[in-house]
Amino acid sequence: MNKPRGSLADFFKPRKVALVGVTYKSEGSGIIDSRFECYGHVGKLFAVNKNGTVAHGMDGYKSCTEIADKVDMAYIFVPPTAVAGAIADAAKAGIRNAVILTSGFAEIGAKGVALQNEVLAAANENGVRILGPNSLGFANIAARAVTTSIGTRLPLLVGRLGIVSQSGAVANEIAKFA
Repeated sequence: MNKPRGSLADFFKPRKVALVGVTYKSEGSGIIDSRFECYGHVGKLFAVNKNGTVAHGMDGYKSCTEIADKVDMAYIFVPPTAVAGAIADAAKAGIRNAVILTSGFAEIGAKGVALQNEVLAAANENGVRILGPNSLGFANIAARAVTTSIGTRLPLLVGRLGIVSQSGAVANEIAKFA
């Protein structure tokens, strides 16, 4: 087992993010891409998909290993059966942090538990720190670093309050009132 490199502070301040599974064909991909803009993400995004096609104005890559830049985070939203492979691919590219939006794991029963165990094994074997699966990610508003599918109210206000929640939907509702 390889230990993830870097600190949690590094994890929550990614500047260069590989969007693994992003395509023009998916409405969800467009929503995710738009979140980076609405939160004012400071950094660069890379589209990674099986065809290596351009998506939402980003150059396309078939693999994280094709990206010439050093990438800080893989934001993964491929089908559940492809997540462990996406983790391994990210690790081959030197990416040691990943947020997994994909659902269809332990919450669906024995088959999902087996898939989740594969993802955990891939992360452990490759030294990748993960948030997820089935995670709505995070928004570090103070650092303008984000990997989330949750929208926000504008204008964004940087304050002294932080919300940590097991449930992204609950965190979203609390943030609306904050």
